[in-house]
Amino acid sequence: MGGALDLFAPSHIGMVAPDIEAAMAELGPAWGTQWFVGRDGSVDIPYQVRAGIQMVPLRTAWGQRGPLRVELIQAVPGTIWPIQDSVYMHHLGYGVADLALEARRLVDLGLELELTRAGLPPGAVNAFGLFRFAGGLLIELVSLEID
Repeated sequence: MGGALDLFAPSHIGMVAPDIEAAMAELGPAWGTQWFVGRDGSVDIPYQVRAGIQMVPLRTAWGQRGPLRVELIQAVPGTIWPIQDSVYMHHLGYGVADLALEARRLVDLGLELELTRAGLPPGAVNAFGLFRFAGGLLIELVSLEID
């Protein structure tokens, strides 16, 4: 990444919806996109969070248009994807070639790792990681192997 994330070149934006079906119906025609299912919510996925392992029945959909893709996430109470009254911007996502290096760089800049896929020791980033600025903004780093 050359030392800084390019503000104008995220690979995706993440948005959380209290009702993912309603959000797809509302946003799809406005943005001229169809949606495809990412995760269907039928299986609890283990995530490493600051407090330990959290099992989440994650449900997502992805807009088919790019180059900036939209990830819709069904809100899940008690998680990093909380319910709010309406659809909201959750994070900017960046595909990176060296996930461990970029994760260390963000932590060195003072961002906190909020969530990653479980399976590695705490503090290590597994496939992707959500990092929080002190002011609250979330950045997601995703390995280019899966982005």
